[in-house]
Amino acid sequence: MQLSLFRRITGARAFKDASMLGLAHALSLLLGLASTVFWTRWMPAETFGQYKVVLGVISIAGAFCLLGIGQIALMSAANKADGNLSRLIRNKLLANLGGTLLILGAAGYYSLSRSDSGALVGGLVAAAIIFPIYNSSELWLSWLNGKGSFGSLAAGKLITPTLALCAGLLVVSFHINEVWLIIFLFLALPSVQNVLMISRALNLRDNDKHNEELMRLGRHMSLALVFSSLLSLDVVLLEHFHKAEEVALYAVALVFPELVKGLFSIIGQVIAPKIYANDSLAKLWSSFRTKFLWITLVFAALGLIGFIMIPILIPLLFTEKYAAAADYGKWLWLTISCVGSFTYLGSALIATRRPMYIYTPGIGYPFCLVTLYLVFVDYGASGMIYVRCVSAILLAAYYGFAFAFRLRSQKMSASSSAH
Repeated sequence: MQLSLFRRITGARAFKDASMLGLAHALSLLLGLASTVFWTRWMPAETFGQYKVVLGVISIAGAFCLLGIGQIALMSAANKADGNLSRLIRNKLLANLGGTLLILGAAGYYSLSRSDSGALVGGLVAAAIIFPIYNSSELWLSWLNGKGSFGSLAAGKLITPTLALCAGLLVVSFHINEVWLIIFLFLALPSVQNVLMISRALNLRDNDKHNEELMRLGRHMSLALVFSSLLSLDVVLLEHFHKAEEVALYAVALVFPELVKGLFSIIGQVIAPKIYANDSLAKLWSSFRTKFLWITLVFAALGLIGFIMIPILIPLLFTEKYAAAADYGKWLWLTISCVGSFTYLGSALIATRRPMYIYTPGIGYPFCLVTLYLVFVDYGASGMIYVRCVSAILLAAYYGFAFAFRLRSQKMSASSSAH
């Protein structure tokens, strides 16, 4: 009955694509959970926390490396502008070299400011070396998505957590505690995958057409998304004001909420080609409204189920020392489940190709988030989770109001033209 309901919500073809991605995602979730279980059961919480801090710095650096390129790759593929891909790859790799310098700068900061930061410095240097290739996955993920090549996309998304699990097994089996070597293993394997998958994306090109409008939009998007670097300050602030163990607790609290975000992502990937190929919100809404309502209701129900189950699952999977994470994580799970569908309205607004719908959430949301981070950092992991809940609600409210306003404006313009 549930599968039949989902088929009616998405449509037969979309149901098939979503099922393929859903199976890959379900297996990815199991692999990701297995990796986290390895970390929490067999690795010191301090090492886990330091690993997460390094990943946080990588995320901050990545935001300065033309983060909007992935979105433009998707839109270019959906609009059959295959000539854009080579330029996007070249621009991304050049920008990633700048990211390497930023990570090395962070390593220098920790080295000079803290005498006990040797492990973090080593991890950051290792990350800087691999970063240019590691930080290119959005190219093939977005291109395959835009081309509707969901089989290759599902396989690629499944391989990534498999490689992470293999890296985790190596770390545990050989009792590796050096953060730099852990980082090297976890980044080198997906970097090899990125090279192979980008080659696959290049082979999917059917023409050499360029779309300069999309390239210009990409520059707007990349500029706006620079501010998303602020989103990764949570782990950096936690480690600075508290300790690495608090970062580990926070990371476990995010495990299940990140899973439900992944479910939203699957549906978003399936509907993205149609959204970005449509420039009329009225036409899009007429065909998508019922689906949107059903998706919102189904995920809200899932949110209630997770709210009950998470306090049982976290101690069971990650041991009792992380039990407190359940009290935080269940609230973020519930929040994301109830408002996550509004991100599709945000994608529809971006499809109108108006820079204001890129800059407003791209700049406003990170600044709101980091302001709240600074206010609630004294509360540790619980404060950061509270900030994420409030910010998710505010962003959903913006998408809802902006979409309704733009939809009404388009309808009024169409009515005026008719008369």
